[in-house]
Amino acid sequence: MRVAIIDIGTNTINLAIADISKKGYQFVYSTRIQARMGRGGINDGKITDEAFQRGLDAIEKHVK
Repeated sequence: MRVAIIDIGTNTINLAIADISKKGYQFVYSTRIQARMGRGGINDGKITDEAFQRGLDAIEKHVK
């Protein structure tokens, strides 16, 4: 079975695609996009509208 994992962090949004079997797993693709989700609001515990949009844009690129 092939699975995709998206990891959303403060600075990057990572995508990993792996094939999983009874024997284990093997990564077939991985990439990361700098979205800087924390920029402008992390010290206040917030995600700004601009940062949120950067995150959406990064996820859209990963989907493509």
